Amino acid sequence: MNNLNIKAPTRLKEETIQKMEQKRRKNHLPKTLLIAACIPTLLILTAFGYRLVSGIDGDNLALDAQYLGNGLVEISVENQANIPLQFNSEFQLEQWSTSEMIWESSQTMPTIAPNEAATLSIQIPEELIAQLETPLPENDWYHFLLTTNNFAFGQTWMASLSFAPALPSDDVEDAGWAPTPQEDNTSKTAVEFISEHYEIQNPLEEMEISFPYNDYQEDGNYIHTAVDLVAEQGSNIYPFAAGTVVEAGFASGGGNYLVIDHGDGLQSTYQHCESLLKEVGDSVLLDDVIATVGQTGTATGPHLGFGLLLDDVPVNPALVLGLE
Repeated sequence: MNNLNIKAPTRLKEETIQKMEQKRRKNHLPKTLLIAACIPTLLILTAFGYRLVSGIDGDNLALDAQYLGNGLVEISVENQANIPLQFNSEFQLEQWSTSEMIWESSQTMPTIAPNEAATLSIQIPEELIAQLETPLPENDWYHFLLTTNNFAFGQTWMASLSFAPALPSDDVEDAGWAPTPQEDNTSKTAVEFISEHYEIQNPLEEMEISFPYNDYQEDGNYIHTAVDLVAEQGSNIYPFAAGTVVEAGFASGGGNYLVIDHGDGLQSTYQHCESLLKEVGDSVLLDDVIATVGQTGTATGPHLGFGLLLDDVPVNPALVLGLE
């Protein structure tokens, strides 16, 4: 019996195929009708959802952020629309000029009824307060980004504020705090020692000084012991000489920074970086990209703050690199 090969008659086979095709068409038709019927419903629900959670324009929403000190921010919100307003729990804090996200967090947000107002209280982490309270240039500020949807369509609202009075304008003499130049005390011996004992290079592919080294002093508490080098945002930064990264982090004035130790008492510093590509303990060679140019910290535009220390004494980088 196992060796028998039984075939169905051709007529029976054709009838079976026809019945299967008729059954498939009957089953397919209701699915097609169901899909066609669902499309208008889906469009109606989408429009309703948009109207419910996201249909507020800029004329119907007013935001005013105030810094009260000690890291506490209050954002007053006026909902002048005829629908409720509900912010997402997640929010972000960014710096305007760099679009850098400083902080992101979440908290429960109240539902604001039509034509009502509410106040959002946000507590900044203690470790960020000093950074945020460092003055920014007058054309820069921070802003909170708040989103008003949990649906397919979204709106993001910006609440701007300053955590400290702005830096004076470019006309520093009229602003009343013009720095007083002091004598450059870089010794010829230090410049010769660095030039003779290290294989050095420019930290940027193009070198242009925007603010020189000169022990500039403001009321005795600000000394500029570096050179500011103009560069486009995101440009590569290279090590002045081979060495080891001994510091990497953020400072309120210098922004994202690196310090590289080159041995025999020489260190180089790189400030206001956009991104740091090396960590403490990393060895760096001349061809390595260690960071990218940015505008972090106290900076009026993208640039590299480049400094040199020999036995903890500042040295004018411009003299070592032949820029003066």
